[in-house]
Amino acid sequence: MMHDGRENQYNEIRRQKAVTSATLRTVAVVYFLYLAWTIIRDSLQGASALPVWLSWTSGIVFAAAAVLFAVYTWRRYYRDLRPTHQGESERSNPSGEEGHET
Repeated sequence: MMHDGRENQYNEIRRQKAVTSATLRTVAVVYFLYLAWTIIRDSLQGASALPVWLSWTSGIVFAAAAVLFAVYTWRRYYRDLRPTHQGESERSNPSGEEGHET
């Protein structure tokens, strides 16, 4: 078992990596939203070279991609924070309940 100092350092490194990854993914989400907004805005102003239906379809696809990637980012952030190993007692009894095996 790791000492408390080493374990805290390990947890801090894990947290820093999770935050960095989540930040970069969030930047991608914001960029997808920006692209969706720009495509739709240009279509509404008549400044788009694309047909209106294609502009709206593209904008909706980018917006949907942003939402899905945001959900992935959120879930991945919390998964990255979880420990990679379990204690012996957790491995032998994954439900966490005390009692006898039947």
